[in-house]
Amino acid sequence: MNDCATKIDSIVCYGLGNFVSCINARYQLSLLLLIVHHFKIPPSMCYCYDPVFTNTERSILTQYGLSCLELNEEGKRRVEKLTFFYMPHCGKPLYNNLLWSNWGNSLANLLIFGNSFKNIEERFPSKLLEEEVPYIKAILPFTQQLDVENNFKFLDIFNDIAVHFFPASSLQQAPSITWQSAKEPNYSNITDAEIIFKKS
Repeated sequence: MNDCATKIDSIVCYGLGNFVSCINARYQLSLLLLIVHHFKIPPSMCYCYDPVFTNTERSILTQYGLSCLELNEEGKRRVEKLTFFYMPHCGKPLYNNLLWSNWGNSLANLLIFGNSFKNIEERFPSKLLEEEVPYIKAILPFTQQLDVENNFKFLDIFNDIAVHFFPASSLQQAPSITWQSAKEPNYSNITDAEIIFKKS
C-alpha cells in the first residue's frame, strides 16, 4: 500500500454533497484537502463532481485549486494510471459502475476510499448483490481492504470507511470467466438505486 501511495497520479472525488450547508460534508472536504496535500497531488489533478453541487460550491472548490467535472459520469471513469477515488458514503451503484468501467487489468489502477466492501457483503444477501451490484460481488475475493479507524470526534462522518485496492497479483488469480461478458450495469429494476443519473 505504501508503494501505491507514492505513485498516485490523480484524485477523483464523487458524492461529496452540499458542503456549504452540511457540516458532515465540510469535514469530508477538509479530509480531501489534507489527502491532496499529503500525497503531494497538484490541486488541479483532484477532480470533483456531485450533481447536487451549487454554483457557490463549485466556485469554492476552484478557489482551492481543485477541478470541477462538468458532466455526470455516474462513476463510469476508466483510468490508465493509479487514481485515488474519494467516495465516502456513496451509494453502491457508484462503486459498481467504477469497477465495471475498469473491469480487468485496469482495476489495479484503482484506490477506493469509501464504504467498506466487507461490510456491504455482510449486510446484504448474496443474491441481492449479484442482481443489483454484480461487480462489487464479483471482485470481493480479489480485493485488499484496509479499514480506516474511526477515531474522529463525530462518529457518523467517517464511519464504515475503508481503502480498497486490487493488486495485479490478486487479479491474476481470478478465473478467466470472471472477466467475460462485462455488461454495463442497469438499475432500472431497483426502486432506490442510491445514484443520481445523468440527464438524457
